Amino acid sequence: MSNEILYEINYHYSNTSPESFHCTVTPIIVLREGILPGCTKSSITARDATGRKFYGNRENYYATEKEAWGRVHLELTQSISNLQAQKEEIEKSLTAQSVYLYSLISATKEIE
Repeated sequence: MSNEILYEINYHYSNTSPESFHCTVTPIIVLREGILPGCTKSSITARDATGRKFYGNRENYYATEKEAWGRVHLELTQSISNLQAQKEEIEKSLTAQSVYLYSLISATKEIE
């Protein structure tokens, strides 16, 4: 397994600048795979493009760059769908609260 290349997905975003969201797919080199002493599950030791060495689970990485970008596409599609549903619920709630506020304002004027 030494020197096998896998691909990782990196999501880049900022809470202060959400419009800067983007993804990158980068190669990693698997240096070791197996069960470390004291562990019960297999893991990998890998090195990323910047030279950073880290431990991980093979299931979190992809065999090809194409496979990784396919996962990005799937996750973004699901995320957009979920956010759209949330937006629709927020719009319904906003409308209901606005209508109620308007009715309170109208009722208050009648009392005066």
